[in-house]
Amino acid sequence: MPAPSKPGDRLSQAALALAHPIRRPIIAAIVRGIDTPGGIAKDSGEPLGVVSYHCRMLRDYKIIEVTDTQPVRGALQHYYGFTPTAETEFDLLGALATGASLSVGETLAGEAETVIA
Repeated sequence: MPAPSKPGDRLSQAALALAHPIRRPIIAAIVRGIDTPGGIAKDSGEPLGVVSYHCRMLRDYKIIEVTDTQPVRGALQHYYGFTPTAETEFDLLGALATGASLSVGETLAGEAETVIA
């Protein structure tokens, strides 16, 4: 997946990263300090293969990055953390979502007043 070139593209990538319902608990687990797919799978109850796949997707979206690797029982354990820009992108998405909610709410309130009047 190519790296986005403009800030708007990065926000689109962040929105895509949050589009799948399994990715939100992965992000929440990383916020809480659970940083391996195995730990996240145990925490969320999701299968390890599913969590690993979505961690890779979040990595491809440049939301998380591999911060360390350790050999464990013949495999390579990946440790994840947020990219330097992830927090800013989530804050901007939150602001956009809040603004959109307020706009829709104001529109609905205006329509309700018109119907009542």
